[in-house]
Amino acid sequence: MQRKIVALFCVVGWVCLSLTAQSQTDAPFKLTKFSLEARADFDYLNIHNSPVPADTHAINQFGFNGKYFNLLLGGDLGHNFSFFFRQRIIARPGSVSLFDNTDFLYVQYQFHPRWKVRVGKEAMPVGGFEYDAPPIDVYYYTQYWGNFYCFQIGSAISYTDKKERNTLTFSFGNSPYVRTAADWKDGLIGFNALWKGDFNHFHTLYSVNLYRRNTQNQWVSFIVLGNKLSFDRVGWYVDFIHKTYDFSEWFKYYLFVSRLDVKLCNEVNLFAKGGYEYNMGDDPWTMTFTDYTMPCFGSHYFYGLGFEYTPVKAPGLRLHGYVAMATMTDLQTNVERKSSRTLNANLGVTWKIDFLKFFKNYYAAQREKD
Repeated sequence: MQRKIVALFCVVGWVCLSLTAQSQTDAPFKLTKFSLEARADFDYLNIHNSPVPADTHAINQFGFNGKYFNLLLGGDLGHNFSFFFRQRIIARPGSVSLFDNTDFLYVQYQFHPRWKVRVGKEAMPVGGFEYDAPPIDVYYYTQYWGNFYCFQIGSAISYTDKKERNTLTFSFGNSPYVRTAADWKDGLIGFNALWKGDFNHFHTLYSVNLYRRNTQNQWVSFIVLGNKLSFDRVGWYVDFIHKTYDFSEWFKYYLFVSRLDVKLCNEVNLFAKGGYEYNMGDDPWTMTFTDYTMPCFGSHYFYGLGFEYTPVKAPGLRLHGYVAMATMTDLQTNVERKSSRTLNANLGVTWKIDFLKFFKNYYAAQREKD
């Protein structure tokens, strides 16, 4: 596997060098993204389960763990066509389809200054700013975020107004429940409509979504309202998500999640994040379907404080740390163990290598020599 990865990078590097050289002529192809990113963390977990007497003593878990290792490629194919690709490099095959470990692999066509279409695999257009953030930048999170597999194959069309303040996206593709409830060929599909608003300091990510959840033609609907305020050194978002299996179950599943960022200087960012999830929908004692986007039947709330440090002289490097508390009630998977409380302390490092910048500098130096 290691030899295959090294060989892959060698081939990609050679291709990029060749294409960069061709772009000095009038070749339509233009590479705009070629980078590698990775993240590794040290986690400490103190878990206390109750009220089972055998679990009255806290469980301590700690150690180093690699979280992400991604290859990113993107570029212009010419004549308003472009592409983007992000692959999670992990040493195991996919279990659902060929592209299991591929987050993005799509082609885009900008057929009008305000209209574009995409075909391929990408994150479904669902609202909310926790959802919208790249996974490598999310540290602790809601159960919904951790279990909702958003990367699906499909197609989308987007419209942006003249002032570029509003973007509407409509998509049709596989349902996220393909990953847990059925096979890709069982007809599990989904519909998404997203409004992205940009009004200077106020931003929105609102969506309505409808997904077929199993082969018995049962559906799940989502309403997501993401709101964000952003200033020079302060950013704050609040997301609200409501999910229902039936009109009779309104407000039996919902969640709030919020994060506040305060940038002390160019190098240091402090953040606070918290959330609350409530799930009393689709009675687990009679249901024939388990919704893994929220595995617990009960409630989950969490809160924490953290920091990010990015050296000015090494912008591709980021150090982070946080301390967070979480409490979950779970009446579905274990009737006796009704609640658990977890303290999580974390230190980690993220690094990003911009190969495209290296190749550009290399060719610029070569041209100066010539």
